[in-house]
Amino acid sequence: MAMLLYADKQFSSPYVMSAFVALTEKQIPFEVSTLDLAIGANNDPEYARSSLKQRVPTLIDGDFALSESSAIAEYLNDVYPDPPIFSTDPRKRARARQVQAWLRSDFMPIRGRNGNGLPFSSGFEENAPCPEGARVVRPAVPNRAAAAAAFPCGSSEINH
Repeated sequence: MAMLLYADKQFSSPYVMSAFVALTEKQIPFEVSTLDLAIGANNDPEYARSSLKQRVPTLIDGDFALSESSAIAEYLNDVYPDPPIFSTDPRKRARARQVQAWLRSDFMPIRGRNGNGLPFSSGFEENAPCPEGARVVRPAVPNRAAAAAAFPCGSSEINH
C-alpha cells in the first residue's frame, strides 16, 4: 500500500513541499490527498484523528500517522535508508538541515513578494550561467545572487 501525504489544496505550503521532496527523492510510492484549508477541511474529525495539530503535511504510512515536515523527512530517512536524504558526513548533513529549516521558516513571508503566492519561481536569472536546456527552480528570495550560488543549475548538491 502506498503512503498517503496530506497537502494543502493550493500546493503552496513549504512544509508540504519539504515532505513531498523527501518522498520523491527517496523514490517511495505515495499518493497525495489535498485539503482545502480555506474552508477548514483540516478541522474535519477524520483528519484530526491523523494529525495532532490538524495541519499539513501529514504522512500516513500504514497504521502510522506523522505530522511536521522535519519529523517526516527524518522518519523516511530512518525507515527507508536507501537512497539517503541526508549525507553521512556531519557537516553536509548539518548544511542540508540548515537549508531545510530555511525553506520552511523563511519562505512563508516571501510568498507574497513573488506575485503569484508561491514560494518558488521557475526559470533562469539573466546573469546566472546555466547550460542550454537546463531547468531549475530557485527560491524566490530577496538576495537572488545568494540563492543562485546555493542552488546552481543542474546541481543536486547545495553549495557552501
